[in-house]
Amino acid sequence: MNKDLTGQEKEILYILWEECAELTQTCSKMLREGKRSDLMANFNEEIAGIKVMTVLAGSSRLITEDHHRLYKKKIDYYSRLLEELK
Repeated sequence: MNKDLTGQEKEILYILWEECAELTQTCSKMLREGKRSDLMANFNEEIAGIKVMTVLAGSSRLITEDHHRLYKKKIDYYSRLLEELK
């Protein structure tokens, strides 16, 4: 089986990488400076970009069926945060 990435898969991964890096930078700024309106707008923009790219990654089969099991595991792990929001 050929495991080389297609041009489309590479593009998706590069953009996802960039979006994640931008979100990391925004989170760092928010931790230092709080929920300023410009930082909140940027945070939401970066989250939206990551969501779009994860959909595209799923459509191109970069995200495997194992994703659902791992997602459930993460939800269980972080469920305390969900409880604190109630």
